Amino acid sequence: MRRIWILLGWFMLMGMAAGCSLPGIVIIEDPLKADEHFQLGLAYEEKKEFDLAIREYGEASRSIPLAHHHLGNVYFQKQDYAAAEKSYRRAIKRLPKDPNPPNNLAWMFLTMAKNLGEARELARVAVNLAPAENKATYQDTLDQIKKAIASRPQEAVPPPKPPDPTNTIP
Repeated sequence: MRRIWILLGWFMLMGMAAGCSLPGIVIIEDPLKADEHFQLGLAYEEKKEFDLAIREYGEASRSIPLAHHHLGNVYFQKQDYAAAEKSYRRAIKRLPKDPNPPNNLAWMFLTMAKNLGEARELARVAVNLAPAENKATYQDTLDQIKKAIASRPQEAVPPPKPPDPTNTIP
């Protein structure tokens, strides 16, 4: 019996020496920086590998606000309009002086023939934010939205909201 215990002890000792250990949690850090994820996103987007671009822009968006705008562009190309709108709205919030996110969201609404009143307002914001040398691009979006609104029946674009009758301040 004593031999069995000695052999058992020897096998246990050898097992531990061979690298067997108790399970543990291993934390693996991402070796890439946010700007590297962003650059990968640009490369994947250019190659039309949209799912990979989304993954990389998603990683980059934690610290690079412009990544939200690019996410919106990729989702728009994939025709995932709900995700594109969400990404563009995040970009508008995080990049309040950049004319591209409101312009692109306005353009998306125009192509979908949806929310044309809001699209017009977004395009106006983009025109106002645009530097003088680029205003024509943003003005073109606004002009096309205005044409779309003019060519549609009145009910397609909601009229301005009437004043609140409960408001007693003159």
